[in-house]
Amino acid sequence: MVVLFPPLCTRQAKIVSSPDSYNKMNPSWRVSKIEMVDPYGWHNLDAQTLLYIKDKLANFESMTWSEILVEGKKFNHSVNVKDLCTEAQTRLRETKQDDLDQLVSLRLTGKQRVISSNPKS
Repeated sequence: MVVLFPPLCTRQAKIVSSPDSYNKMNPSWRVSKIEMVDPYGWHNLDAQTLLYIKDKLANFESMTWSEILVEGKKFNHSVNVKDLCTEAQTRLRETKQDDLDQLVSLRLTGKQRVISSNPKS
């Protein structure tokens, strides 16, 4: 008589890091996906504006995501991709970035923002 047993599971799920560990991380920026075409292009910015943005992003790099999105939630916040206008959602598909659930809106000035991928997405 042959008795079959279910296979033993030798693999166990391991938590490499806590789900909220990104809160303790500092952001860094990948510029390879910066748009250099209308209407989303950075190509229309003058040198002074680019320098200002560079300095603001450098300042964000000195902060943790918690400082940016929790303590600074009045100015910086996550944005659900599904809440974006149709044109922005279409552009994310065209640039093969439609796997993102959220983006981050980072305040530069009163109305000016930099939109970035969200570390949680």
